[in-house]
Amino acid sequence: MQDATATTQISTEAFPIQEPIVLTPGLDEKVKKSKPKTGRGAFSTLGILLAGWFFGNLILVGLLSIVVMVSASSTGLIKVPFFTENFFGKSLSTSVVADATGLESAEAKIAEINTLSSNKTIKSLQFTQDEINALFANQVEQKGSFPLYDPKIVIKDGKFVFSAKMIQTNAPVTIAGNVTSSGLIANIELTSAKFGKVSLPTFLASNLFDSYLSQIGLSLSGSQVPAKQITLENGSVTLVSVSKP
Repeated sequence: MQDATATTQISTEAFPIQEPIVLTPGLDEKVKKSKPKTGRGAFSTLGILLAGWFFGNLILVGLLSIVVMVSASSTGLIKVPFFTENFFGKSLSTSVVADATGLESAEAKIAEINTLSSNKTIKSLQFTQDEINALFANQVEQKGSFPLYDPKIVIKDGKFVFSAKMIQTNAPVTIAGNVTSSGLIANIELTSAKFGKVSLPTFLASNLFDSYLSQIGLSLSGSQVPAKQITLENGSVTLVSVSKP
């Protein structure tokens, strides 16, 4: 019995039980730890891209807003802080005063027309450029709601040029056109218009200018005149075949 026990002990000591050999110790732990890092990196990159997109669009919107403000202020139709004053400066005076001499002369000619009997006509009656400007300024003075100041009308062969400045923005306005008449009705057709630093399409300028004129009781079209024909020459307007309206 003792010999058998000894033999068993020897066998156990000769062939001891060994632990399994791990070739890459801690690999599973490293893989597990590396996965969360990979996920956080992806989200961080996405966050950076989104932030870049947001701020890029914010800058773009800001630049577009500046462009719109500059464009709008360059017409003088609206007042934009800094830009409007930088473009057109400040107005010194916005009052409109009619020339007394020109107004007196023009009103005398109008009175002559009004005293005509129904069967009487005047072959032709001429109004000078100064008289026309005095009549227009007097109309503005009486109504007191015209958005332009320092108005001036220059009469040339077959056309006129109207110039003034916007009261709100001090922007210059220049409008050119011609006058036609049919059946004692006068119509004004614009050929060019510039508001501030921008040339506007004539259809848009006509609507704007007509809205200004309506504030002082005038209109671009459909105005009754006491003449069958209107002739524009350098410095004057001649009414042909004048009768009492």
